[in-house]
Amino acid sequence: MSIIRTKHNRQNPFVQLSKKTLWDENLSLKAVGLWSRCMSRPDDWQFNVAELIKKCKEGRAAIYKAIKELIDNGYCIRVQHLEGENGSRWGQVEYFFYEFKVTQEDIDELKKLLPLSTFPHTVFPHTENRPLLIKKNKDIDNTKTTVQPTPQDVLRTGDQKFLNVRKNVKLTQKQYDKLKKDYPDYWNGILDKLSEYKETLKQEYNSDWKAINRWAITAVTNDINKSKAQESIKAKNIKAVEAFKADLDKVGHYVSLKIEDDKITDTSLNKYIGIYNAKLPEYLKKWYPKEFERLERHKKYIANKKFTVDFLKRYSVPKEAVEIQDNCVKFGNGMFWGYLEPNYREILERKCEIFKREGS
Repeated sequence: MSIIRTKHNRQNPFVQLSKKTLWDENLSLKAVGLWSRCMSRPDDWQFNVAELIKKCKEGRAAIYKAIKELIDNGYCIRVQHLEGENGSRWGQVEYFFYEFKVTQEDIDELKKLLPLSTFPHTVFPHTENRPLLIKKNKDIDNTKTTVQPTPQDVLRTGDQKFLNVRKNVKLTQKQYDKLKKDYPDYWNGILDKLSEYKETLKQEYNSDWKAINRWAITAVTNDINKSKAQESIKAKNIKAVEAFKADLDKVGHYVSLKIEDDKITDTSLNKYIGIYNAKLPEYLKKWYPKEFERLERHKKYIANKKFTVDFLKRYSVPKEAVEIQDNCVKFGNGMFWGYLEPNYREILERKCEIFKREGS
């Protein structure tokens, strides 16, 4: 393989990157790509996931997964600032990307650079549990600024009590009760969705309740609606296959089409299609073109024969003028005309009109 390089100048700018990091076997190509993009920016560049999503093909989840990979391998530090009196609420999340793996010296230096007067408690990555920060309260020992929450505890932040309703998900009792009341059938799924998302992507929110209302409810309801839609498609497909086989049976034809748990197969044709595929009717027409042509002819035959009976009754045409037979009609002059002939209905109407005129 050959490497073709171009001349480096103002028209073709380039950036120098660490080969050691580029070829770190613990990093995926996606993580290396994100790291490279960050390293190509100026030192004062502010990392913004929303802006990055607009300029990349990858979505939010993929980008956060790459960030997590860089954090786990020591090339990025995620800092969660806290705001308000005594750090009572979550503030801005900030990312710091490094050319080489982070050392303790890097973390100590970063602590000095952070404006601790504004963000008095900054949480760094690689800690087992994020401490719960509390305001002063006469019922609480104020000599300690943090407590370690457990899933069984009722947590207190400022004047609000929070329940650990799921791992990494905290709600007040009022919020928890409202969620169960408004979504009795799938409130469990909503909490599971948020917990899984936060655990997988190491994502934190200023308010879990706002996150639930902003996207978690929609995500779960979309999943449920998608499942219902799939079941609806499955039911329609099964009905279509059964109707197709029943129609073929009427014309004395058979196909080895079988309905299985997750697909519909024809062993004689060595073909199959997923039972949730909305395009199944189109595939059936491709698999059985002759059978569908036969069914269309049969439907036309039945429709034209019925039309003939109704037409003759409506116009009181006597039997000597037009006689209904099994596969055709016989006109008074001895002429036969099949139900499947082109323009059958127009010809029948014209023949009957001539009879009425001549008969009168």
